[in-house]
Amino acid sequence: QYVPDVTAAFMNERYMTPDFTTIFEVDDTVRNMRIGARGELTNPDTFESRGDDFQQQLNSGYKQLAAERSYAVINAGKSIEVVQRNFRRLAVRAMIGRALQ
Repeated sequence: QYVPDVTAAFMNERYMTPDFTTIFEVDDTVRNMRIGARGELTNPDTFESRGDDFQQQLNSGYKQLAAERSYAVINAGKSIEVVQRNFRRLAVRAMIGRALQ
């Protein structure tokens, strides 16, 4: 419940009940490589600047949330073209599903 509780503390109810939710996941190696490729940031992201233990807890929380709420999970460790294609496919399916309801 950590991720939803923290999110709810800062967001309104509409944000907490989206029409479609996708979680993009990436393993630690790819995450660290991408962060390092950006070079020195003047305002580093607070999540990214935390250590591997925090990242593993966060990843675990998002995976649990995805399983509990049937959120789509996309492997974001692939090329941007593959990630975009996978996201578009899921988004179109979700829109079609909503239209049929």
